[in-house]
Amino acid sequence: DGKNEEFIIGCTGRFPNNRLEIYNRWGQLVFETENYTCDDGDLEDCWTGTNARGDDLPEGVYFYIFDYTDPLNNEENQKRGSVTLLRQ
Repeated sequence: DGKNEEFIIGCTGRFPNNRLEIYNRWGQLVFETENYTCDDGDLEDCWTGTNARGDDLPEGVYFYIFDYTDPLNNEENQKRGSVTLLRQ
């Protein structure tokens, strides 16, 4: 339907030194990228439910780890969570 087609992490443009990893429910790394730049203003480099080769992943729950460095204090931070992938 053209809605919610990307995995958006807000304000990634403020944290250019980052890394995103996506894992399936068995803990296998299915996608990774350096300097993830998908936020509300830039959707070009977003994760769209594919693996590193661009193949569609099956529906299910995936887990992400977003590591980034705060440019103000050079502190390394990490956010973790889950995202549910649905297809129609």
